[in-house]
Amino acid sequence: MFRFPRVGKIILPLETDRGVFLERVNRFVVKILFRGRETFAHLRETGRLSEILKPGTSLLLREKNSGKYKYEVVAGWREGYGWILINSGFHNYIVSSLLSHSEQEIKVDRHRIDFKVGNTLIEVKGVTLFRGDTALFPDAPTERGRKHVEIIGKECGMVIFLLGNPTPHFIVPNWEKDSLFGSALVSSVRRCVDIVGLKVSVDSEGIYFGGRAVFLSHEDEELKLLSHALEEYTKVGFILRDEDILIGAASPPPTHLGLRLKEIGSTFWRRFLLQ
Repeated sequence: MFRFPRVGKIILPLETDRGVFLERVNRFVVKILFRGRETFAHLRETGRLSEILKPGTSLLLREKNSGKYKYEVVAGWREGYGWILINSGFHNYIVSSLLSHSEQEIKVDRHRIDFKVGNTLIEVKGVTLFRGDTALFPDAPTERGRKHVEIIGKECGMVIFLLGNPTPHFIVPNWEKDSLFGSALVSSVRRCVDIVGLKVSVDSEGIYFGGRAVFLSHEDEELKLLSHALEEYTKVGFILRDEDILIGAASPPPTHLGLRLKEIGSTFWRRFLLQ
């Protein structure tokens, strides 16, 4: 199902310019300072982005071929992380380049699911909110996102979290912002859904494969330490905390094997995939 390149390999070459963020006019438009004058640019990212879009923030911009605005935002700079991809228009291109023989934009129950590979439905969620070594999704309540997860849960499909920066090692539901989404996601994973965390890096010349991230149902330092100790965070797809703790991964075929790991501070259940 996946064709993972080496970390650092370019996925999409880009030609970009630099600008400075001034203010967000609405969900889709930002005011910027570009080449010494104020103008507007298209923002293809509906999240709040409050940790990134602050007055004075550097932006990477790409010239558009059509539309009301000449430029669109590609990435924003955040101290401690560098450039973060904040353009959802690239998400499906990035994921499709890593998938084999996929169909796109699948209609299910009046919703559109991003991909289908064989009989597996796949939904992609872009992640831009980071806290330390952890990425959180969503950064605002998302009923649409919850509906997508519920559909994937019914179909035993897959959710891909695409992190717009390679720094975080973990992806966690943002329970503070949307507990309903978190509950729907964890419920779906318990049932049959696979989670894959992917990372990209971006600079003025392109978007690059940044490796893989571990999914945790909750932020848990013990789990983080365990995953680092096992040196599995670039291979493992998700970790689910329940009465037992599941460490798992997703890859073709979505095979689930159970192996109990004992005497590592707690009792852990580890779910493997076959590469």
